[in-house]
Amino acid sequence: MTVIALAKDDFGRVVTTTELVVVDFWASWCKPCRAFGAIYELSSIEHSDIVHARVDIATELWAAQIAGVAAVPALLAFRNGTRVFSHTGALTARSLAAVVRGLADHCRQESDSLEPIPSSAAAGSVPVGHSHPLTPVGE
Repeated sequence: MTVIALAKDDFGRVVTTTELVVVDFWASWCKPCRAFGAIYELSSIEHSDIVHARVDIATELWAAQIAGVAAVPALLAFRNGTRVFSHTGALTARSLAAVVRGLADHCRQESDSLEPIPSSAAAGSVPVGHSHPLTPVGE
């Protein structure tokens, strides 16, 4: 599966109607975002059973604001409209794979509970790189 680019018309629909969607909030001017983008693309192929989506905050800043994203890169996961995971900063390929597997396992559980799973740091993954605040330069 390839990464789906989310825009205003489909962000809410995809997040609320998909059993599990992992969303990468990124910006083209963000070097860690670009590096993580290649890792994220590979994850979408390796874990084709999980919907991978992307929001470009340069054109869809409103989505980042609605989701509470304060810096990029940011990775959020939603299960049927409920946010179950968030992480700010780039992840290594190994860390992202562990997060995606953990999310998939969490969704497969026969539980009615939609409690958030632990953050990637608590799950033992190691963030790399830096994150950039969403506040435009000069403000």
